[in-house]
Amino acid sequence: LWTVSVINRYERDRGRAERDLANARERLAFALEGSRSAAWDWDLARNEVYLSAGWQQMLGGEGREATLAPAALLDLVHPEDVGRVQAAIKGALTGVTADYREEHRVRRADGAWIWILSRGRVVLRDDKGGALRITGINQDVTERKNIELALREHDLQLQLALATAGMVRWDWDVAADEFVWPEDPWRLAGPAPREGYSGLQDMVHPEDLVHFIRTLNQAAQTGEAYKDGYRVTRTDGTIVWVSARGY
Repeated sequence: LWTVSVINRYERDRGRAERDLANARERLAFALEGSRSAAWDWDLARNEVYLSAGWQQMLGGEGREATLAPAALLDLVHPEDVGRVQAAIKGALTGVTADYREEHRVRRADGAWIWILSRGRVVLRDDKGGALRITGINQDVTERKNIELALREHDLQLQLALATAGMVRWDWDVAADEFVWPEDPWRLAGPAPREGYSGLQDMVHPEDLVHFIRTLNQAAQTGEAYKDGYRVTRTDGTIVWVSARGY
């Protein structure tokens, strides 16, 4: 009788735990609805991953919950991203990293590729520290990634145009009063010295320095476009005239 009682209690506790888990998943799925996100829960002992309905919607299918093998999910990852994803997961499972976080591409049902941000954390380990369960969220970040890639392409085109025209970009951090060279300024400043390039203000010819600072400060204070012409002493000692523009 005692054995039967223990078994019955175990079954009741297990059933209650499974119902609590189902309720928690339902609440999370509701919270994620409309956010282009999906919850996932990987049970390593069973070698299966639960995915909320948002995952199928993200891939262009019907909004249904699913349980898949990890290998099936990995097959959806872009070949160029697989190695990085595997390394990130291994780091989280072994405890090398606190959390799992990776941006990568996955294949939709129609064959198109989308970008997702996948985040997770190991929530259960055995007595030896082995991971038993890892839970997380996948979020569709395709729109943001497309904007980032477009900006990167625009920046590359700008660098090419500047190089063709013999121009150099510079940034002035007004609060810190620091000049930054976004690209190598050799076309303007000359060959790079061993200690690195100094700030633009240190290259301005001494006779033009006061005018240079006054004009730059005036543009910063008024918000008007900056326009000036002055001489610069290059690292090889030659002096060149510079036409500068800024906003």
